[in-house]
Amino acid sequence: ITVNTALVVGASGGLGQAITKELLGKQTTNKVYATYRRSGEAGELWQIDDRRLVRVKVDITRESDLQALAETIKSENDTLEMVISAQELYMSVNTA
Repeated sequence: ITVNTALVVGASGGLGQAITKELLGKQTTNKVYATYRRSGEAGELWQIDDRRLVRVKVDITRESDLQALAETIKSENDTLEMVISAQELYMSVNTA
């Protein structure tokens, strides 16, 4: 798959980081917007040294964060070709 510009939501988690690295590993990828919710949990996302990576702090449950993300992308005159949601899912299980 050839992607010029992508958004990876949840890029601070294991799956999100792997997807982000895979996209950046392709020469055809011009930019990857990678979101994270908490700075302390961004882990390896901060260790990726690539000018094509744009890290954006976003809590998708906050409309103001989503608007700021949209403005960031718009200000760069980018058009997203791919949006990947790689957020962790938590499930409460009653074992009683």
